Amino acid sequence: MKLRVNRIVELGMVALSLAILGFILFLVYEQSKVRRVTIAAGSPTGESYIMCAALRTVVERHNRGVRVTLLETGGTVESLRMLEQGQASMAAAQADVPAGASARMMAILYDDTVQLITRRDSPILSFSDMAGTTVAMSKNGGQYQTFLRIAEHFGLHESDFHFAGASDAEADQAFLSGNADAVFRVRALGSPAIQRLVQLGKVRFVGIAQGAAMKI
Repeated sequence: MKLRVNRIVELGMVALSLAILGFILFLVYEQSKVRRVTIAAGSPTGESYIMCAALRTVVERHNRGVRVTLLETGGTVESLRMLEQGQASMAAAQADVPAGASARMMAILYDDTVQLITRRDSPILSFSDMAGTTVAMSKNGGQYQTFLRIAEHFGLHESDFHFAGASDAEADQAFLSGNADAVFRVRALGSPAIQRLVQLGKVRFVGIAQGAAMKI
């Protein structure tokens, strides 16, 4: 009887040792495993991409088991589409563009501001004066959707405008060369691209009435 008890104890100790060894091996594997995170970050010149790049640097510096890949996209719409299609695990997007069903958690990175810029001698004094003008802005992405939403608020439609530029850079050049009447951007205050426009040309910002109501 005593031998049987000793045998059971021995088997129990062996099982416990194997369990502890297995747990230790699991911890070692988890610590050595590299987790890869892919972020649809927008244009390389945009604030979201720059911030995601800084985030990548900090994360990889303090977490050796994490590798972050940034994907260049044409803007919010494409970034959210990549999230929906499983091509990205995270996406940077404008807050006023609804995310799809794949979105599970959201965090605010920074505040975007709608900015409308014209030349100092322009007759455009309000958004309603924009009808029939050429706007320096690409016809894609969340920025374009925001413009149309604001236009609709003032009783205007897409057909009331002309657009110049396939990208922000081309749109800015169209404005500076006189081929566009105004620049519309959804960017953080202090955006380098906006600062360059202000420094290179005689421009002014046009206030958008009822902005607080539209934000609500």
